[in-house]
Amino acid sequence: MSSLEIVAGDARVLRTGRTTRVRPSPSKGLAESSKSAVSLYATAVALGRFYGVVDPHVTHAEERLAAFTVALGNWTMQDYVTRTPDPTDPSGRIKLAYTDGMYLQH
Repeated sequence: MSSLEIVAGDARVLRTGRTTRVRPSPSKGLAESSKSAVSLYATAVALGRFYGVVDPHVTHAEERLAAFTVALGNWTMQDYVTRTPDPTDPSGRIKLAYTDGMYLQH
């Protein structure tokens, strides 16, 4: 490869701003944010159900979990939810349980 071809390739990258070597994969960031959102919403729903709270915030968390279930599927939701510590367990050793479609039944 000649130096002219290298410079032309570098110019093309600068002009379009597209390169796969420099940019991180967006799917990795989305997976991490989805995992964290599902964990937070599942914690809110678990606390709401434990204390019998009927609140717009708990309802919103249930609706978001239903949307995540549709978008991610039951297998991924089970993976994310069952890694979340149960907020009602004082020892912190028990994880939340998940059954297929449990947030869709609302």
